[in-house]
Amino acid sequence: MKLLTLAISTAVLASCSALSFAQGPGPGGMKMTPEQKKQMDDMQKKQMEALAKELKLTPDQQKKMLDVQKDISAKVIKLMQSPGDQGAKMKAGMALQTEAMAKIKKILKPDQFAKLQEKMKSRMGGGPR
Repeated sequence: MKLLTLAISTAVLASCSALSFAQGPGPGGMKMTPEQKKQMDDMQKKQMEALAKELKLTPDQQKKMLDVQKDISAKVIKLMQSPGDQGAKMKAGMALQTEAMAKIKKILKPDQFAKLQEKMKSRMGGGPR
């Protein structure tokens, strides 16, 4: 279950994994080293495997989801490395999250997307209290 939660959060909110590598000392963060990039790529692939199993993704869906994950991660890294107000970066990060969800919704079947949303909701504390 822990792996599934991690897979969902990374697949949907690719910015989470990218942020951990992109943030660094000083304004604008730091660039990822080739080793960090490989680690992130490996982590994304493992997480996608867990997500694929949980949502019963087809090979085509897996490829498309990984493409979205990589695209959003790259955009988040670029955002975090750019100079500017942290508030504006947070707002832009939320827009990237919305973009990712719109792309993912087009890839998944309605029942898969509903299951993903439910998992995200429970992970984010949005479930019943």
